[in-house]
Amino acid sequence: MFNVTIDGTDYAYTSYDTWELEVGRYRGAYQMRLCSHSPGHVVAYYRCINTGNGYKKRLVLHREDGTRIVVARYIS
Repeated sequence: MFNVTIDGTDYAYTSYDTWELEVGRYRGAYQMRLCSHSPGHVVAYYRCINTGNGYKKRLVLHREDGTRIVVARYIS
């Protein structure tokens, strides 16, 4: 079991959980851009994505049991 703090909130995860970065535009559905087992890699990529002109992004923790936790979300 590992712990990581993102925007002041602690998240516990295992090596089987995946971190997903999803990007969408306007009212369209989100599409997965990046999937990794390392939260540092996905958070760094999340912060580098420029969301202008109607784009949106979100960072999701996908647990082994199937639950999905939206960790961060930004809509322009």
